[in-house]
Formats: sequence, structure tokens, C-alpha cells
Amino acid sequence: MKKLFYLMGLMLCMLFGSMAFVACGDDEEENGGAGDTSISADQIRGSWYGVDENSDTKISVFSIYFESNGTCLFNEYKAKSKYNWQIERETANMQWLLSNGTIIMTVAGQDGENMQMKADLLSLKGNLLKIRRYLDEGKTDVIELVRCDTPQYGETILAELLGERSGNGQGGGSGESLDITAENIMGCWYGIDENSERKLNLFVMCLEPDGIGKYAEFKAKADKDWKPEAVNIDMNWSLENATVTMEIVTPEGTEYKQGDVLSVTENELTVRRHLEENKTDVMTIKRCNNIDEAGEIFAQTLSKKLGK
Repeated sequence: MKKLFYLMGLMLCMLFGSMAFVACGDDEEENGGAGDTSISADQIRGSWYGVDENSDTKISVFSIYFESNGTCLFNEYKAKSKYNWQIERETANMQWLLSNGTIIMTVAGQDGENMQMKADLLSLKGNLLKIRRYLDEGKTDVIELVRCDTPQYGETILAELLGERSGNGQGGGSGESLDITAENIMGCWYGIDENSERKLNLFVMCLEPDGIGKYAEFKAKADKDWKPEAVNIDMNWSLENATVTMEIVTPEGTEYKQGDVLSVTENELTVRRHLEENKTDVMTIKRCNNIDEAGEIFAQTLSKKLGK
């Protein structure tokens, strides 16, 4: 991947890489220059994704989440043919500001010095944001970002592109080719489903032998003074064609949750979740020892959110 903004050799140069050639005939693009100053910070807050490369040998998708508190989250998802199209991930937390039509993002280096990367905002039309990125060696390129619902949505796009490549419509490495067994995924796994200014939600699924298990959720909302809530429910589960199905019985009735296993390691499980209204997303969940440990992670995350 070509490097994105100039980061002085920082590993983060892997994020937001470039696939486009610089437009040599456009003096404004050659010289950089300020972006569209009519675009406000409020208009770009939220999550965006961009397809950085989609070739016969490599696919790379990135996402960026601009928060109102001046922080931003970068996620990059990539897969290469030489690695059997296995999904790789990079993430970084940075600070951002908008000045004279240019986004400036800052991260602290290991030596304590701040490092920056920047992009000019060229146009905003509906859910499409065009930016000019400043690359290394004085180069620039122009790329279009698409507004999305979550910072992890880039992985959904990557899975869809892999699916188009394989022709199965299920996303590359849909799980079937990984020879996933129930033994591979048994244990407890947790994921932070939402961590915004209004809500924190962490879920846990404990997959036990013989198709039984536990499902738990820990929640807190700003409109309820961040008072923690928790549910812990028995469930049944099964694995078929690399798809996990959980049957959860609640007082309101029986609920089914499904997820396609995309990849599994000792401590991480990547699944494509089947949501309501035929929507999907892709997220990586992490192994934990039990529900109590996941509850402690939730409490620590909530404390950091509240500045305690």
C-alpha cells in the first residue's frame, strides 16, 4: 500500500494508504492548498470509509471516526492474495481539528514528538466526502469517502469485495474454507458493540460444550445517568457451515442471533453478524475467561468514559 499522509516513518503510514496517481495537470492539486472552508466540523463528524485498493493481489479498505471531542479513530482492513486473502487489521487513536478547510490529525510518537497528517476537504455531497490527501515525498492524491454507521463498517465492505472476488456473495474467507469446528470457537468471547457519547454496550457469548451456553450484555446510557445495567441469559447454540446460531429465550420471547465466522485465532474471533432488516456488520471479538471478567472490562471502559 502506498503511504497516506506524511508520518515520518510511523507505523500508522499503513493506514489510509493511496492507490490513485497524482493529477499532474492540475496546479491546485500539485500545490495542495486549502480545502472548502464552507464545510464545517459538524458536517464531517461521524464515521466514513474509503476503498483504497481493489486489485487482483490486494484489497484495502479504511474507515475513520471523527468524534465531537476532537479524537478520531482509524481502522484499516486489508487482505492479500499471497496470504490466502486472510483479513489483517490496523487501528490508531488520534486527535483531529479542522482549519481553513483542511483536516489535521495528530498522534504522539514514541519519542514524545507529535506527528501529523492532513487532508483538504474538496467537496461534500450528501454522504460522499472528497478529500485531497498529503502523502510522503510531497505527493498528493484525491479519494472519495462514504459516510457509514460504525467505525467497523470498513470490514463489512472488505468482506463484500472479497465475496465479489470469490463469486459466492458471502465475503472472502466466509468461514467455510477455514474448516471451522465447534472446538475452535468454544469459550467466552466479548465485544464492545457501541461506545459513543450517548451509550456504552458490551456483549458476551459463552459457547459451552453440547450446544449450551450463556449470553450477557452490559449497558449504560447517558440519558439514564450512565447507570450500568446487565442481563445474563441461558442459550443454546449451534455451528453449521461456519455460521453460529444462538437461540436466546427471554421473557419477551425467543430471539435468534447469527454470525458467519470469518477468521479465528487463539484470542480473536471475527464474525459477520446478521442484524435486523437484512443488514450485516463485521466485528472482531476477543476471548475472555468468563462473564465476570467481561463485566470488569465494561466497568473499566465506563470509568474511562466518565473520566474517573
